[in-house]
Amino acid sequence: TGVQTCALPISVIATFELPGPGLQVFDAPKRLFDTRAGQRGVLESATDEAAAFSAGEVRRYLPSAATGVPGGASLMITAVAIAPSAGGFLVAWPCASTAAAPPSVSLLNFQSGVTVSNNGLVKLNPADGGLCVKSSAGAHVVLDAYGWFAPSSTYGSLPQPQRLLDTRPGQLGVLEGAVDEVKPYSGTTVRRYVVAGTAGVPAAGAVALAVNVAAVAPTANGELRLYPCTSTASAASTSPSVVFTAGSTISGGGAVTLSANGGFCVRATAGTHVIVDVTGWYTSSSYRTFAAPGLPKLLLDTRAGVRGGLETVDTASPLAANTTYRWSLGGRAGFPAASQIASVRVTVTQLTAALPGFVAVWACESTSTPPPSTSVLNYRPMVPIAGSAIVPVGGTDAGICVRSSQTTHVAINSSNWFAP
Repeated sequence: TGVQTCALPISVIATFELPGPGLQVFDAPKRLFDTRAGQRGVLESATDEAAAFSAGEVRRYLPSAATGVPGGASLMITAVAIAPSAGGFLVAWPCASTAAAPPSVSLLNFQSGVTVSNNGLVKLNPADGGLCVKSSAGAHVVLDAYGWFAPSSTYGSLPQPQRLLDTRPGQLGVLEGAVDEVKPYSGTTVRRYVVAGTAGVPAAGAVALAVNVAAVAPTANGELRLYPCTSTASAASTSPSVVFTAGSTISGGGAVTLSANGGFCVRATAGTHVIVDVTGWYTSSSYRTFAAPGLPKLLLDTRAGVRGGLETVDTASPLAANTTYRWSLGGRAGFPAASQIASVRVTVTQLTAALPGFVAVWACESTSTPPPSTSVLNYRPMVPIAGSAIVPVGGTDAGICVRSSQTTHVAINSSNWFAP
């Protein structure tokens, strides 16, 4: 079977936009490049790149001309490492040349031989829209784009990503100050952090952060959960930001809403070291979250006995392979009327697939709306994994469609949506 990679899913019918200026979503996802021979992206129109990244190699790209995204904008991307020769990571950052120093944060962590993807926001070089990509180990790489936040929009981009915390000894994040947070999380650990006024995030006006979170060398299977909190005793989220398995380092991109006093909590359900990086922040101009305390919400869980907010009756059966399912969001599960929703962030967790495959989520008017050739996540047999995406909604009832290439139970959560 082929690997379904690319951008986070979007509709292939219309262009959706948040004014202000705000979130601009392509009418179809754009594959920027694919280093596998014969697989060309829009940045390979003249020459097929046709060569994997070598360990430590840096390549520079100019997406602006091919995509229309201006310099200084923050590009929404999915990066895929295919069959890496060793464990390692990918880094993506704005650059004027390949000699530009990369940030000390990664977009994607991978294991030897395991194809894996992650989404994120990467700022383009203001002068010419340049973007650099580096792999720490040999790997084929795919990079897809599905939209962007314009400069000075509802999203504020940091000049370079910042590491907020890293619990490994000797690795200091900006929130650790002079004291190294050297203890890994246990299965009951909850820790609280306040970001406002640090790491380039403004002291006032930020209502949420764009983050990349990694579980490093977990001791057992579990989840990382990020959520707004005023103290470590605040009501905790039950929605995962990252789903991990014992011994495997994995990262996930997403958003975390901040509490009224600027705090967020991190909880691990099993022992693991934790890294949290920030790429920017959201303002209240169009970012919306659920009623106080603003915790992420379970929308759907196909397992028997677990009901999400979109389930009028218990679904109690897995998604059938290659079958499209549709749910309307307008006025349901804590969402406002459909007219007040332009797009929604969803996190999809694959739970029980017996075969490798992928899950797609897209805006749709009905189940006959064709799916995109893109996915929220790629999965391996019997390995739970989560993937996050910002997805436009379709129809007069703010509908989204979900499709898995293999039969599997899934859970779908949402942390926020964007208003028109």
